[in-house]
Amino acid sequence: MASRSATSSRGSSARYVCDCGLRAKMYTSWSLKNPGRSFYTCSQNSDIRCDYFEWYDGGFEGRHGEVITHLNSRRIYLEAKIELLEEKIVQLEAELATKKEKKVARKKQL
Repeated sequence: MASRSATSSRGSSARYVCDCGLRAKMYTSWSLKNPGRSFYTCSQNSDIRCDYFEWYDGGFEGRHGEVITHLNSRRIYLEAKIELLEEKIVQLEAELATKKEKKVARKKQL
């Protein structure tokens, strides 16, 4: 699970203990496949590669799952659109700077 597709929560239970001996942390998945599902994983010990992973809940069914999936898809779409608009702004700013430079150069020639 990529770190950017999960958010941490403060809750932790003694039941969810990794083989390395540390308590696993709870995260929430925001992937398209498992939106809103909570899980435990151990990534606290950088010296040891832990593979501990356990779902906390059974996921969402019916309308709840559809709504969460729709909202998550919409979020991803809007993030991509924002990225395109930011790229367009950079492009337009560069064009504006070029036009200003040409205008200044013309004034110097006169």
